[in-house]
Amino acid sequence: MKIAIDPLFLYTSPYTGISVYTKNIITELLKDKTIKIVLPYFGNNNDELLVLKRKFSNKNLEIRHIKIPGKLSRLAWAYSTYPKVERYLTDIDLYHAPFWVIPPIKSIPIVLTVYDIFTFTDPKLFPLFSRWVNNKRIKNVVVDLLAGRNINLISISQYTKSELIKNYHISSKKIKTIYLAASGKFNAEAASAVVKQKYNLPNHYFLAVGSLNPRKNIENLIGAFDIFSNSNKDFKLVLLGTQGWKNKRVLSKIRENSNILWLGVVPESDLPGIYKAATIFVFPSLCEGFGLPVIESMACGTPVITSNTSAMKEVASDAALLIDPLNKVDIAEKMVRLASDIILQQDLRYRGFTISSNYTWGKTIRETVDYYKQIL
Repeated sequence: MKIAIDPLFLYTSPYTGISVYTKNIITELLKDKTIKIVLPYFGNNNDELLVLKRKFSNKNLEIRHIKIPGKLSRLAWAYSTYPKVERYLTDIDLYHAPFWVIPPIKSIPIVLTVYDIFTFTDPKLFPLFSRWVNNKRIKNVVVDLLAGRNINLISISQYTKSELIKNYHISSKKIKTIYLAASGKFNAEAASAVVKQKYNLPNHYFLAVGSLNPRKNIENLIGAFDIFSNSNKDFKLVLLGTQGWKNKRVLSKIRENSNILWLGVVPESDLPGIYKAATIFVFPSLCEGFGLPVIESMACGTPVITSNTSAMKEVASDAALLIDPLNKVDIAEKMVRLASDIILQQDLRYRGFTISSNYTWGKTIRETVDYYKQIL
Protein backbone atom coordinates (compact mmCIF):
# COMPACT_ATOMS: atom_id res chain seq x y z
CA MET A 1 0.00 0.00 0.00
CA LYS A 2 1.40 3.41 -0.99
CA ILE A 3 0.04 6.42 0.89
CA ALA A 4 0.65 10.10 0.10
CA ILE A 5 0.54 12.42 3.14
CA ASP A 6 0.69 16.21 2.92
CA PRO A 7 3.68 17.35 5.07
CA LEU A 8 2.99 21.12 4.90
CA PHE A 9 2.60 21.73 8.64
CA LEU A 10 5.84 19.91 9.45
CA TYR A 11 7.89 22.77 8.03
CA THR A 12 5.51 25.75 8.20
CA SER A 13 3.91 25.30 11.66
CA PRO A 14 6.03 22.82 13.66
CA TYR A 15 4.51 23.69 17.06
CA THR A 16 0.88 23.03 16.18
CA GLY A 17 -1.25 20.00 16.97
CA ILE A 18 -1.57 19.28 13.24
CA SER A 19 2.21 19.08 12.95
CA VAL A 20 2.41 16.69 15.92
CA TYR A 21 -0.31 14.51 14.38
CA THR A 22 1.36 14.50 10.95
CA LYS A 23 4.75 13.59 12.36
CA ASN A 24 3.37 10.79 14.53
CA ILE A 25 1.15 9.32 11.84
CA ILE A 26 4.12 9.13 9.44
CA THR A 27 6.52 7.76 12.07
CA GLU A 28 4.11 5.04 13.17
CA LEU A 29 3.02 4.06 9.65
CA LEU A 30 6.66 3.52 8.70
CA LYS A 31 6.84 0.73 11.29
CA ASP A 32 4.58 -1.29 8.98
CA LYS A 33 6.89 -2.70 6.29
CA THR A 34 3.96 -3.24 3.91
CA ILE A 35 3.30 0.51 3.70
CA LYS A 36 5.23 3.02 1.61
CA ILE A 37 4.78 6.74 2.17
CA VAL A 38 5.17 9.63 -0.26
CA LEU A 39 5.47 13.20 1.02
CA PRO A 40 4.69 15.59 -1.87
CA TYR A 41 6.70 18.80 -1.54
CA PHE A 42 6.16 21.91 -3.67
CA GLY A 43 8.45 24.85 -4.22
CA ASN A 44 12.19 25.33 -4.08
CA ASN A 45 12.97 26.18 -0.46
CA ASN A 46 16.00 24.12 0.50
CA ASP A 47 15.49 24.83 4.21
CA GLU A 48 12.01 23.31 4.09
CA LEU A 49 13.32 20.27 2.26
CA LEU A 50 16.05 19.85 4.87
CA VAL A 51 13.44 19.92 7.66
CA LEU A 52 11.63 16.99 6.06
CA LYS A 53 14.81 15.04 5.37
CA ARG A 54 16.01 15.46 8.95
CA LYS A 55 12.71 14.30 10.41
CA PHE A 56 12.52 11.07 8.44
CA SER A 57 15.06 8.61 7.15
CA ASN A 58 13.49 5.40 5.93
CA LYS A 59 13.73 3.39 2.73
CA ASN A 60 9.92 3.18 2.64
CA LEU A 61 9.54 6.97 2.60
CA GLU A 62 9.95 9.19 -0.46
CA ILE A 63 10.01 12.98 -0.41
CA ARG A 64 8.62 13.73 -3.86
CA HIS A 65 9.82 17.16 -4.94
CA ILE A 66 7.26 18.56 -7.37
CA LYS A 67 8.94 21.48 -9.09
CA ILE A 68 6.20 23.95 -9.83
CA PRO A 69 6.71 27.58 -8.69
CA GLY A 70 6.06 27.43 -4.95
CA LYS A 71 3.16 29.80 -4.37
CA LEU A 72 1.37 28.84 -7.56
CA SER A 73 1.68 25.14 -6.81
CA ARG A 74 0.26 25.51 -3.32
CA LEU A 75 -2.76 27.38 -4.65
CA ALA A 76 -3.21 24.81 -7.42
CA TRP A 77 -2.98 21.97 -4.94
CA ALA A 78 -5.62 23.52 -2.72
CA TYR A 79 -8.12 25.13 -5.04
CA SER A 80 -7.56 24.55 -8.74
CA THR A 81 -7.63 21.79 -11.32
CA TYR A 82 -4.61 23.18 -13.14
CA PRO A 83 -1.82 22.22 -13.35
CA LYS A 84 -2.87 18.58 -13.25
CA VAL A 85 -1.40 17.64 -9.87
CA GLU A 86 -2.95 14.20 -10.26
CA ARG A 87 -0.21 13.20 -12.69
CA TYR A 88 2.36 13.42 -9.89
CA LEU A 89 0.53 10.78 -7.86
CA THR A 90 -0.29 8.11 -10.44
CA ASP A 91 1.32 5.37 -8.32
CA ILE A 92 -0.52 6.31 -5.10
CA ASP A 93 -3.25 4.10 -3.61
CA LEU A 94 -4.64 6.66 -1.17
CA TYR A 95 -4.07 10.30 -0.21
CA HIS A 96 -4.23 11.31 3.47
CA ALA A 97 -4.76 15.01 4.19
CA PRO A 98 -3.94 15.97 7.81
CA PHE A 99 -5.91 19.25 7.49
CA TRP A 100 -8.66 20.90 5.43
CA VAL A 101 -6.79 21.03 2.11
CA ILE A 102 -7.12 18.24 -0.43
CA PRO A 103 -5.76 18.06 -3.97
CA PRO A 104 -8.14 18.23 -6.94
CA ILE A 105 -7.82 14.56 -7.81
CA LYS A 106 -10.64 12.22 -8.74
CA SER A 107 -9.12 8.78 -9.18
CA ILE A 108 -7.47 8.40 -5.75
CA PRO A 109 -9.47 7.88 -2.53
CA ILE A 110 -8.90 10.64 0.03
CA VAL A 111 -8.81 10.46 3.82
CA LEU A 112 -9.09 13.77 5.65
CA THR A 113 -8.43 14.13 9.38
CA VAL A 114 -10.78 16.62 11.05
CA TYR A 115 -9.80 18.06 14.43
CA ASP A 116 -12.67 20.50 14.88
CA ILE A 117 -14.89 23.01 13.08
CA PHE A 118 -14.60 25.83 15.61
CA THR A 119 -13.91 28.49 12.98
CA PHE A 120 -17.51 27.80 11.91
CA THR A 121 -19.20 27.17 15.26
CA ASP A 122 -17.18 29.66 17.37
CA PRO A 123 -15.86 32.19 14.83
CA LYS A 124 -15.12 35.01 17.32
CA LEU A 125 -12.30 32.94 18.81
CA PHE A 126 -10.27 33.24 15.59
CA PRO A 127 -8.78 36.05 13.48
CA LEU A 128 -11.08 37.17 10.68
CA PHE A 129 -8.85 36.10 7.79
CA SER A 130 -7.93 32.67 9.16
CA ARG A 131 -11.54 31.77 9.91
CA TRP A 132 -12.60 32.93 6.43
CA VAL A 133 -9.91 30.78 4.79
CA ASN A 134 -10.63 27.75 6.95
CA ASN A 135 -14.39 27.95 6.50
CA LYS A 136 -13.92 28.21 2.73
CA ARG A 137 -11.75 25.09 2.82
CA ILE A 138 -14.35 23.25 4.91
CA LYS A 139 -17.12 24.26 2.52
CA ASN A 140 -15.12 23.06 -0.50
CA VAL A 141 -14.56 19.65 1.07
CA VAL A 142 -18.14 19.26 2.28
CA VAL A 143 -19.59 20.23 -1.11
CA ASP A 144 -17.36 17.68 -2.85
CA LEU A 145 -18.13 14.99 -0.29
CA LEU A 146 -21.89 15.50 -0.50
CA ALA A 147 -21.59 15.44 -4.30
CA GLY A 148 -20.25 11.91 -4.11
CA ARG A 149 -16.49 12.42 -4.32
CA ASN A 150 -14.47 9.66 -2.65
CA ILE A 151 -13.61 11.62 0.51
CA ASN A 152 -13.55 9.83 3.86
CA LEU A 153 -13.22 11.60 7.20
CA ILE A 154 -11.37 10.75 10.40
CA SER A 155 -12.65 12.66 13.43
CA ILE A 156 -10.38 12.80 16.47
CA SER A 157 -13.28 12.54 18.94
CA GLN A 158 -16.94 11.61 19.07
CA TYR A 159 -17.61 15.27 19.81
CA THR A 160 -16.06 16.35 16.51
CA LYS A 161 -17.98 13.64 14.65
CA SER A 162 -21.29 14.78 16.14
CA GLU A 163 -20.51 18.41 15.22
CA LEU A 164 -19.79 17.43 11.61
CA ILE A 165 -23.07 15.54 11.37
CA LYS A 166 -25.08 18.30 13.06
CA ASN A 167 -23.65 21.27 11.16
CA TYR A 168 -22.95 19.79 7.72
CA HIS A 169 -25.36 16.84 7.53
CA ILE A 170 -22.61 14.40 6.61
CA SER A 171 -23.53 10.74 6.88
CA SER A 172 -22.04 9.03 9.93
CA LYS A 173 -20.90 6.26 7.57
CA LYS A 174 -18.40 8.69 6.03
CA ILE A 175 -16.81 9.53 9.40
CA LYS A 176 -14.60 7.27 11.49
CA THR A 177 -13.62 8.36 15.00
CA ILE A 178 -9.97 7.56 15.71
CA TYR A 179 -8.55 9.11 18.87
CA LEU A 180 -5.18 10.78 19.19
CA ALA A 181 -2.52 9.64 21.66
CA ALA A 182 0.42 10.98 23.59
CA SER A 183 3.89 10.12 22.34
CA GLY A 184 5.67 7.42 24.33
CA LYS A 185 8.11 9.99 25.71
CA PHE A 186 5.30 11.30 27.93
CA ASN A 187 5.54 8.90 30.85
CA ALA A 188 6.09 8.69 34.60
CA GLU A 189 9.86 8.33 34.10
CA ALA A 190 10.26 11.73 32.41
CA ALA A 191 13.41 13.55 33.55
CA SER A 192 11.79 16.24 35.68
CA ALA A 193 14.84 17.13 37.80
CA VAL A 194 16.85 18.10 34.72
CA VAL A 195 14.24 20.49 33.31
CA LYS A 196 13.48 21.98 36.73
CA GLN A 197 17.09 23.06 36.94
CA LYS A 198 17.28 24.16 33.30
CA TYR A 199 14.26 26.48 33.57
CA ASN A 200 14.61 27.31 37.27
CA LEU A 201 11.15 25.93 37.95
CA PRO A 202 9.62 26.28 41.43
CA ASN A 203 8.88 23.33 43.72
CA HIS A 204 5.12 23.76 43.39
CA TYR A 205 3.48 25.04 40.23
CA PHE A 206 0.40 24.88 38.08
CA LEU A 207 1.25 24.21 34.45
CA ALA A 208 -0.79 25.39 31.47
CA VAL A 209 0.05 24.64 27.84
CA GLY A 210 -1.38 26.67 24.98
CA SER A 211 -0.99 29.81 22.90
CA LEU A 212 -1.87 33.15 24.45
CA ASN A 213 -4.99 33.49 22.32
CA PRO A 214 -8.67 33.79 23.32
CA ARG A 215 -9.54 30.13 22.70
CA LYS A 216 -6.97 28.83 25.17
CA ASN A 217 -8.51 31.07 27.86
CA ILE A 218 -5.22 31.95 29.58
CA GLU A 219 -6.58 35.31 30.74
CA ASN A 220 -9.30 33.63 32.80
CA LEU A 221 -6.73 31.20 34.18
CA ILE A 222 -4.56 34.10 35.33
CA GLY A 223 -7.61 35.65 37.00
CA ALA A 224 -8.31 32.36 38.77
CA PHE A 225 -4.67 32.09 39.82
CA ASP A 226 -4.88 35.58 41.34
CA ILE A 227 -7.87 34.43 43.43
CA PHE A 228 -6.02 31.24 44.41
CA SER A 229 -2.94 33.24 45.44
CA ASN A 230 -4.95 35.26 47.94
CA SER A 231 -4.97 32.21 50.21
CA ASN A 232 -1.93 30.27 48.98
CA LYS A 233 1.46 31.81 48.27
CA ASP A 234 3.34 28.53 47.72
CA PHE A 235 2.38 27.99 44.07
CA LYS A 236 3.46 29.67 40.87
CA LEU A 237 1.86 29.47 37.43
CA VAL A 238 4.02 28.25 34.54
CA LEU A 239 2.81 28.87 30.98
CA LEU A 240 4.04 27.22 27.78
CA GLY A 241 3.12 28.17 24.23
CA THR A 242 3.36 30.71 21.45
CA GLN A 243 2.17 34.31 21.70
CA GLY A 244 -0.85 33.65 19.52
CA TRP A 245 -3.06 36.65 18.74
CA LYS A 246 -5.21 39.19 20.62
CA ASN A 247 -2.83 38.81 23.55
CA LYS A 248 -2.00 42.32 24.80
CA ARG A 249 -4.00 42.04 28.02
CA VAL A 250 -2.65 38.56 28.74
CA LEU A 251 0.95 39.65 28.21
CA SER A 252 0.37 42.67 30.45
CA LYS A 253 -1.01 40.48 33.25
CA ILE A 254 1.96 38.12 32.93
CA ARG A 255 4.44 40.99 33.22
CA GLU A 256 2.63 42.38 36.26
CA ASN A 257 2.73 39.13 38.24
CA SER A 258 6.09 37.84 39.47
CA ASN A 259 4.48 34.49 40.32
CA ILE A 260 3.75 33.77 36.65
CA LEU A 261 6.51 32.31 34.49
CA TRP A 262 5.93 32.27 30.73
CA LEU A 263 8.48 30.02 29.02
CA GLY A 264 7.17 30.50 25.48
CA VAL A 265 8.05 27.60 23.18
CA VAL A 266 10.46 25.02 24.60
CA PRO A 267 12.22 22.11 22.85
CA GLU A 268 9.92 19.15 22.36
CA SER A 269 12.31 16.95 24.33
CA ASP A 270 11.82 19.10 27.47
CA LEU A 271 8.02 18.91 27.51
CA PRO A 272 7.62 15.57 29.35
CA GLY A 273 9.89 16.68 32.18
CA ILE A 274 8.02 19.98 32.59
CA TYR A 275 4.71 18.09 32.74
CA LYS A 276 6.16 15.61 35.23
CA ALA A 277 7.58 18.30 37.52
CA ALA A 278 4.27 20.20 37.71
CA THR A 279 2.10 19.72 40.79
CA ILE A 280 -1.12 20.21 38.82
CA PHE A 281 -1.90 20.67 35.12
CA VAL A 282 -4.66 23.14 34.23
CA PHE A 283 -6.20 23.17 30.75
CA PRO A 284 -9.06 25.71 30.74
CA SER A 285 -9.52 25.93 26.96
CA LEU A 286 -12.89 27.17 25.73
CA CYS A 287 -13.13 24.44 23.09
CA GLU A 288 -11.03 21.55 21.81
CA GLY A 289 -11.50 18.82 19.25
CA PHE A 290 -9.53 16.48 21.51
CA GLY A 291 -7.24 18.18 24.02
CA LEU A 292 -3.97 16.28 23.63
CA PRO A 293 -2.18 18.08 26.52
CA VAL A 294 -4.70 16.49 28.90
CA ILE A 295 -3.55 13.00 27.90
CA GLU A 296 0.12 14.02 27.84
CA SER A 297 -0.15 15.28 31.41
CA MET A 298 -1.98 12.18 32.61
CA ALA A 299 0.66 9.96 31.01
CA CYS A 300 3.33 11.82 33.01
CA GLY A 301 1.43 11.29 36.27
CA THR A 302 0.32 14.89 36.81
CA PRO A 303 -3.26 15.43 38.05
CA VAL A 304 -5.47 17.44 35.70
CA ILE A 305 -8.03 20.22 35.88
CA THR A 306 -9.78 20.82 32.55
CA SER A 307 -12.89 22.32 30.98
CA ASN A 308 -16.29 20.65 30.97
CA THR A 309 -16.86 21.65 27.34
CA SER A 310 -16.49 20.11 23.86
CA ALA A 311 -14.20 17.04 23.68
CA MET A 312 -12.26 17.65 26.89
CA LYS A 313 -14.82 16.01 29.15
CA GLU A 314 -15.03 13.09 26.70
CA VAL A 315 -11.26 12.56 26.71
CA ALA A 316 -10.64 13.19 30.42
CA SER A 317 -13.58 11.05 31.53
CA ASP A 318 -13.50 10.62 35.33
CA ALA A 319 -9.75 11.28 35.63
CA ALA A 320 -9.85 15.08 35.99
CA LEU A 321 -11.59 17.84 37.89
CA LEU A 322 -13.90 19.60 35.43
CA ILE A 323 -14.42 23.36 35.40
CA ASP A 324 -16.61 25.96 33.76
CA PRO A 325 -13.89 27.75 31.74
CA LEU A 326 -15.85 31.02 31.73
CA ASN A 327 -16.06 31.12 35.54
CA LYS A 328 -12.83 32.30 37.21
CA VAL A 329 -14.21 31.53 40.65
CA ASP A 330 -14.99 27.93 39.69
CA ILE A 331 -11.50 27.50 38.24
CA ALA A 332 -9.94 28.97 41.39
CA GLU A 333 -12.03 26.76 43.67
CA LYS A 334 -10.92 23.62 41.82
CA MET A 335 -7.29 24.79 42.00
CA VAL A 336 -7.62 25.31 45.77
CA ARG A 337 -9.35 21.97 46.24
CA LEU A 338 -6.79 19.93 44.33
CA ALA A 339 -3.74 21.78 45.65
CA SER A 340 -4.82 21.13 49.24
CA ASP A 341 -5.89 17.49 48.87
CA ILE A 342 -3.00 15.03 48.47
CA ILE A 343 -5.36 12.03 48.44
CA LEU A 344 -7.36 13.54 45.57
CA GLN A 345 -4.12 14.22 43.70
CA GLN A 346 -3.11 10.58 44.08
CA ASP A 347 -6.55 9.39 42.99
CA LEU A 348 -6.52 11.53 39.84
CA ARG A 349 -2.94 10.49 39.13
CA TYR A 350 -3.96 6.81 39.23
CA ARG A 351 -7.09 7.43 37.14
CA GLY A 352 -5.02 9.48 34.69
CA PHE A 353 -2.57 6.64 34.13
CA THR A 354 -5.51 4.33 33.40
CA ILE A 355 -7.18 6.74 30.97
CA SER A 356 -3.98 7.70 29.13
CA SER A 357 -3.05 4.04 28.65
CA ASN A 358 -6.19 3.67 26.52
CA TYR A 359 -4.81 6.22 24.05
CA THR A 360 -1.76 4.81 22.26
CA TRP A 361 -0.27 5.51 18.85
CA GLY A 362 -0.19 1.79 18.19
CA LYS A 363 -3.97 1.69 18.55
CA THR A 364 -4.40 4.89 16.50
CA ILE A 365 -2.34 3.48 13.64
CA ARG A 366 -4.04 0.07 13.67
CA GLU A 367 -7.43 1.75 13.38
CA THR A 368 -6.15 4.14 10.70
CA VAL A 369 -4.69 1.33 8.56
CA ASP A 370 -7.91 -0.67 8.97
CA TYR A 371 -9.80 2.40 7.73
CA TYR A 372 -7.46 2.69 4.72
CA LYS A 373 -8.11 -0.96 3.85
CA GLN A 374 -11.85 -0.54 4.29
CA ILE A 375 -11.82 2.38 1.84
CA LEU A 376 -9.64 0.57 -0.69
